[in-house]
Amino acid sequence: MVALGTGPLSFGPTRAHLFGAAADSGTGTLVATSERSSAGRDAIGAYTLHETGWAGSHWPEPTTDPYYRTSIRVYDEGGVVVFGQEFPNGCPGGDLPVDAVRGAFPTIPMKQEGRELGFYAFQGRFLKERSFGRFNEGADVPSGISAGPLMFFEHGRRGYTAIVSNFSQFMTSTMVVADGEVQYGPVGSLVGLPAGFQSETIVVFGRAGITATVAAWGSALRAHYGTKRRPDMDISLTTLGYATDNGAYYYHKFDETLGDYEQTLLAVKAYADESRIPYRYMQLDSWWYYRSRDPFSADLNGVPDGGVRNWTARPDVLPSGLSSLFAKLGLHFVAHNRFWAPDNVYRDSYRFLVGARTALPLEPRFWDDLFEEATKWGLRVYEQDWLDQQVERLETAYTTDWPALREWLVGMGKAASRNGITIQYCMPYLCHLLQSLEIDSVSQARASDDYHIIGTQWQIGPVALILDALGLRPSKDTAWSAKVQPGNRYGLQEPDPDLQAAVLAFSNGPVAFSDKIGCSCRARIMRTCRSDGVLLRVDQPLRPLDCWWTQVVFQDGSGPTGHVYRARMAVPGCDSYWFCVLSSYLQCPFQLHKRHLEDELCKSHTPMLAYQWEVCESTGQVLNVRVHDFNDAVTVDPNCLALWYVAPVRADGWCILGELAKFIPIGTMRFCSIRDARIVLLGQPGECVTVCFVHQTNLDNIVQLTTTIQDDGTTLLACPVEGAENGKLG
Repeated sequence: MVALGTGPLSFGPTRAHLFGAAADSGTGTLVATSERSSAGRDAIGAYTLHETGWAGSHWPEPTTDPYYRTSIRVYDEGGVVVFGQEFPNGCPGGDLPVDAVRGAFPTIPMKQEGRELGFYAFQGRFLKERSFGRFNEGADVPSGISAGPLMFFEHGRRGYTAIVSNFSQFMTSTMVVADGEVQYGPVGSLVGLPAGFQSETIVVFGRAGITATVAAWGSALRAHYGTKRRPDMDISLTTLGYATDNGAYYYHKFDETLGDYEQTLLAVKAYADESRIPYRYMQLDSWWYYRSRDPFSADLNGVPDGGVRNWTARPDVLPSGLSSLFAKLGLHFVAHNRFWAPDNVYRDSYRFLVGARTALPLEPRFWDDLFEEATKWGLRVYEQDWLDQQVERLETAYTTDWPALREWLVGMGKAASRNGITIQYCMPYLCHLLQSLEIDSVSQARASDDYHIIGTQWQIGPVALILDALGLRPSKDTAWSAKVQPGNRYGLQEPDPDLQAAVLAFSNGPVAFSDKIGCSCRARIMRTCRSDGVLLRVDQPLRPLDCWWTQVVFQDGSGPTGHVYRARMAVPGCDSYWFCVLSSYLQCPFQLHKRHLEDELCKSHTPMLAYQWEVCESTGQVLNVRVHDFNDAVTVDPNCLALWYVAPVRADGWCILGELAKFIPIGTMRFCSIRDARIVLLGQPGECVTVCFVHQTNLDNIVQLTTTIQDDGTTLLACPVEGAENGKLG
């Protein structure tokens, strides 16, 4: 084995399968024929490169270049290592299955000598299938094109972690479990690898916990691909919306007393206006366009459940069409799409790769024409759903037509950029998320399955950490704002609307509610946004505490007995951060310490206060604010939604608790800057904003200052001065 750095991982033999013969360095059937080292620098940083040429004992003698070459690029900083493999003469393929790799480099033995490792692995659409536990020969590590990323934890060495994923050829590289190892490389079934074909894998080692290690992994990937996403251009990431997705009240069901979807959505908007709920867009799900029948899928409410046949509005649900609806509503759209049907109406006019159950558009002109037309009826965000099925249903995706997978996604993304549209990925595998590093128009991805009213759908923290590292906003999907939605098609109630709304807010993704007309809780909805519908955002979205991962993996009492997430809030001009800690349905109380939030916070001498409060559901009034010194631990209660906030104390002893009427009390798009004792606030002209303060010498006295946003969308608020801690504002 080759040990790299001080990370919690050792690597195994190199393997390759060419000319019908398997070879590996462990048995001597794969022999190094050349080695060289060099130094260089790229967008990630300075590195040392080690290259090795290989020959197989049962392969023909190469004429010039070796048939197989590997490389290790070790970066000077950040714990980043990139493993590469190259096929200088190409490979015809066709002799291996899809669940094998053509070359295996690196390989990670599941028996790690001298180390007690744990692992946490993602798999499947939404990365929702999880495997975790001790990393050994009996470990249930996932395998195949839908697997990854893979995380490692060293037991007994706090913070020692690693993360592994593909680094290039995202749509055609895989991880498989074979020969007692986790192996990375090109999918074995690919046919016609060209000369010089390369595949790379990235490993990032860390000593400061998995959150920091994942951040370093994402930073390296984004630097390498020059990823520059623009979430500010995505209307669903900046403003409040209304959704008709699975779990919504009006999912594949309009109000029959109104006759169709058009009148239903107009009534939703009228009710929202009357109730002063500032929706700024609507999400249109799969009910509005034409679909083909799939012989392997049942119809949904009488509607074919195959691929999309024609991405235009059906007159039976939108009689006046989308352009008319756009004009009447005055709202833009997030529009859903699924995989393309083999008999779609576009295939004769544009280049498609057509299979038995799906079709893949490959002509850039198709996407330009589709998006140009859609912007005329109000499209601003294109939701590409069923990404997993687009791959799984195409018979030749991992044999002869593998180049089409990247071509399809890149073509879609470039056309979206040209037409001023952003994209949400839905039902993605990790390969889709990694491929988006080359596609700046992809601004968000779903972090959970559809909203189903009950269950664990809100538990987005683990996936949110991965998405945020890749520069993608995590989407939780929709929610109901009130428990009771009479006559809903699911026959259910929402058990905890505060939990759903809080997770929506702290996700930094879309915040879109989906209530029945007349059944929204305005006070709860308005805790997520300003009066003009602009969303309040955090600096870092929800992610699990580091100790949550180790508790899940090792079951050693190192962390909470349930999901505990933290989000971070920041304001320009402040050196310190605010935090929110969210949990629900813990099995037993959890003692929250400074060290659980950030290592830097533990080292800081800045005093911190922890606080909670309640909000009246009917009026939105802030009630029962409780503030504690955070030098000691605070208790996170079990069996309920628990929200704890942590704030820094200023040098003058004052602590800015923030706008307690909101889930995010110190939100971007509200707090523009804090410098000295001057706070610049943002909002809708005429909007009243109340900011709460407390002095560290009198934690029972909450000082509230109310101000009004001026015509320019800003206002200036001065922090309290000496004497205000006793109820006397200076």
